[in-house]
Amino acid sequence: MSKKICDVTNNKDVENALRSNQYDFIINASAYTNVYEAEINPDIAYKVNDIAIKNIASLINNDSSVFVHFSTDYVFDGRKKTPYTEEDLTNPINEYGKSKLNGEINLKKSDLNYFIFRTSWVYDNKGNNFPNKIVNQVKQRKSIEVIDDQFGVPNHVDFISSSTLACLNKYHKYSSIQKNRSHGIYNLSCNGQTTWFSFAKYIIDGIYNKSKNQYKIKAVTSSNFKSNVKRPQHSVLSNKKITKEFDIEIP
Repeated sequence: MSKKICDVTNNKDVENALRSNQYDFIINASAYTNVYEAEINPDIAYKVNDIAIKNIASLINNDSSVFVHFSTDYVFDGRKKTPYTEEDLTNPINEYGKSKLNGEINLKKSDLNYFIFRTSWVYDNKGNNFPNKIVNQVKQRKSIEVIDDQFGVPNHVDFISSSTLACLNKYHKYSSIQKNRSHGIYNLSCNGQTTWFSFAKYIIDGIYNKSKNQYKIKAVTSSNFKSNVKRPQHSVLSNKKITKEFDIEIP
């Protein structure tokens, strides 16, 4: 259901959504993801990403149901040069990452069965996200600059949703012992890695014929962009755990 029907920061809305106990999974896809605004006004980020998780968990009465929650690569500081595993220590360096980590902690402190799926660089075909911003910039001008020293993995919402469904379908067929063993945190991310610059160039090359020289894209370092937000330099997530547990196909 949409946030118009269920505002996760409104306990009455959550209570109404959970009124029936006839569910196997409660999937929380809500999040405050504006990293820049979270630094300026952190209260709203913590209200959605932190406090709401604690409140939702407290309102779930079905002991056999599973709370499915989505988290982020920003719970890490980005100093590790190899892919992060689920066992690596968290150390967020901005308010968005801190609010998401608090949400994870609230869920782990609850008595619920849960899956926390950490993902990164989420995008879709229509939203206000990196690929669409790049396309719009190219349409408006011929030359753009993109950061080339931050590494991560882009993940389309279709991949995230279909992979989540695949995991839940397999979980539903597990024995009680298998189910209890499988609860916890998983990195849900595609294979490989890239930079924002390489991602942007891939997108633009798919739109324009490079030989016609219809655009110019320049690779720059993070220091070229003045920002009040610290971002992880290397936040690639290892997906070995989720592929081993649920045997899902990762593109």
